[in-house]
Formats: sequence, C-alpha cells, structure tokens
Amino acid sequence: MNFGKLIRSLAGGDAASGTGGSRRIAFVGLAKNAGKTTALNAAADEIRSLRKELLITSIGRDGEARDAITGLAKPPVRLRRGDHFVTTGRFAGAEGLEAVLVRDLKISGALGRTALYRLISSEGAAVITGLNRLSGMRRLLEGLEDGRFTCLIDGAAGRRSIGMPEIADAVIISTGAVLGGGCAEVAARTEAVLRILTADEATEETYADPATAVIQGALTQRKAREAAARGAVNLIAGDPTKIFITGEEELRLRSRGIRIFVK
Repeated sequence: MNFGKLIRSLAGGDAASGTGGSRRIAFVGLAKNAGKTTALNAAADEIRSLRKELLITSIGRDGEARDAITGLAKPPVRLRRGDHFVTTGRFAGAEGLEAVLVRDLKISGALGRTALYRLISSEGAAVITGLNRLSGMRRLLEGLEDGRFTCLIDGAAGRRSIGMPEIADAVIISTGAVLGGGCAEVAARTEAVLRILTADEATEETYADPATAVIQGALTQRKAREAAARGAVNLIAGDPTKIFITGEEELRLRSRGIRIFVK
C-alpha cells in the first residue's frame, strides 16, 4: 500500500462497515530530519482530496524556517484555504498568512495563548505551535471534540508518547538514513520501535506467571535490567508510549527470552 492510499484509508474509514476513520493521526520522527513534517504535508494533501475538514496542531513548534537547536533548514507546514490550525497570536499572521480566529482555546503554553485559526488566503506556510506537555495536548483536543475535523498532530523527534491512545487514533513513523549506522541498523532500530508500539496486551496467564513484572511509570532501560536481574521474563508496561528503551536494548532482552507486554 502506498502512502497516499494508506492515509486515505486511515482518514476515510470503511464505508462498508460504517467506520468513520481515524480522526487524529500523529506523526513521529525517530530522529531530527527524518521527514516527519514532509509526511504530514503529504498526508494533508490526501485528506483535502477527501473533502474533509483538516486541522493541524503540534506537540511543540513546527514550520519555522530553521531548527531552533541544529540551525538546519526545515520544511514549512503548508496550508490551503479553509484549513484550520492551532498556533499562538504571534504566529497567526506571520509569513503573510491571512487567517481568522475561530476559537480562543484558553490554554497557555511557553509561546503564548493557544487558539484555533482558519486560513482565508489561498495558501501559506504556517508556524504551528501547540502544547509541549501531553496534559495540555489532551485539553486542547478535548476542546475540539466536535467530530468535525481530521486532526494531524506534528510530534517532536523521538517523542513516541504523542501516539498514546487518548491522543491519537493512528501513528505515522518517519525513519531513514539520518538514524545512522547503515541500512541494517536503521531497519533494526525501526523494527524495534514498531514492535514496541504494537506490543501485545498481557493476558490473564501473563499476569499469573510469577516471572512477570508489572512496571509502574515508564519502562526504562534501568527498570528493564533490574526486573530481568530479578528473574522476570515478562515485562508489562502501561501502554506502548511508556516504553522508553533503545532498539539495541529491546533486541538484548528478546535474545534472553524476555518479552514486553502492555496492560
């Protein structure tokens, strides 16, 4: 399945079954410059082709000309007339955008008060600023819970928590040579993340196994090693986005017969 068909399938739902599709799609890059925003722009074009109302927001700040940390050029977040986007007042009219205020979301972040805008010019490039804490993102999305929009959420590099079930219905992962180490290592690290995000749910038998450890909070490399040292062969995390171990560590655990589950 090509990317366009995948996005149309996610956003369009299944007419035969009556499902409405994914209303919230998060974009996660496994490293900076992995193509996350490029993927978001391509997805936005596909959603527009379905004549669905589009809303774009971010877990941080996206669409600026250069990365605030690396100084490297970044792709813009492209908008078309009628698109909705979340940002602060200081960016709403930047880069020649013509946008109208739709709703003050009454949520403040590090870059100011967040509001929902609609683009009225034919097109433009926007700086999207959302909330950099998940609690704020939850509040923002709850404030938009009217079923109108297909929402694209631009996540921060390496921040898989934006894929939490209460935040997103689907997650698009961007990966590539920027991870370093050659094709085999990139494939292995990407596969490890996909295994984590699709970890199996623990069964009653798993919970009953005395070699099971239920991890409170984040499952980190230290906690995984400590549980393994105590003889655990099943590690249960709250959900996939609370699993914070490297691909190499996941492979080491698997080689020792240790499996990761979610509640």
